[in-house]
Amino acid sequence: MSVILNKKSKEIKHLFFFRAIALNFGAKNVNIKSKENNMSNRMERANSQIQKCLIEIIKNKMNDPRVNKIVSITEVSVTPDFKFCKAKVSVLDIENASEVVKVLQKSEGFIKRELAQMLDMPQVPKINFVVDKSTLSAIRVEEILRSLNIPKEESEENDDNK
Repeated sequence: MSVILNKKSKEIKHLFFFRAIALNFGAKNVNIKSKENNMSNRMERANSQIQKCLIEIIKNKMNDPRVNKIVSITEVSVTPDFKFCKAKVSVLDIENASEVVKVLQKSEGFIKRELAQMLDMPQVPKINFVVDKSTLSAIRVEEILRSLNIPKEESEENDDNK
């Protein structure tokens, strides 16, 4: 899957979420390309590699029961000097999102060691885990839309009967 979008568009956050889910469930080639030239190809590759490795570490190597297997890394942003990295975490259990982020932050040393073994980088960046608010707001909007009782239009009902 290859999608070309302007990085500032709002759909890109949703695409990152679906890309992360696809990577979580074993997809091999899910690429999202941006038109902006602010981020070099090297940084894009680093972001992608770190995201894949973080997903694998959380899914396969962490034994903490507070971090369930439905945790996903939706976006990774590395600074240009590769010293710091912000990883956005999406959790389906909204109530425990902040607890999961705290557990991940406390496990940063273990995660960095595992990243160092998996990545071919001179230094592994310091990782700052944050809750992905775009995913939380999308879930909230979906809940609100489901709670509305909007009757079907007659044309839709007629189409269903045909």
